[in-house]
Amino acid sequence: MFPFPDTATANPALRAQLDAQVHLIASLSRRSADLFTRISELNLQLARQSLDTALDTGRQLFACADPAQLASTAMQGWQPLGEHVRNYQTCLVGVLTATASDTQSDVRSDLDKAAAQTPMAAMFAGATAPNTASDGAARPH
Repeated sequence: MFPFPDTATANPALRAQLDAQVHLIASLSRRSADLFTRISELNLQLARQSLDTALDTGRQLFACADPAQLASTAMQGWQPLGEHVRNYQTCLVGVLTATASDTQSDVRSDLDKAAAQTPMAAMFAGATAPNTASDGAARPH
């Protein structure tokens, strides 16, 4: 790995570009770690709820005196599990959507800052803008 250039002798444009890249990678790493934490919490919550429901259903099955009630008692235990999974899916979609929009806004702001700091990035940012005809003539397709 090459050593990072000293600030006194470094090219300011190169330094700004490297700082912007490091900041972008750090921001993406933070978002990834936060997403991993949120998904892990959701997984643990679903596991706890599923275990609690299974234990409650098992207790109800052991408490049944009539063997004819075993099937209906066992089937009643499936409804809370379905609700837990539906809640998990809803929360997971919410977490993924929020993370995606936050990451997109962070990346855009980082790219705008990088474009403002370095002339090369500003040139590339300008290249992505839609071209307009200066004389008002239509462009060929």
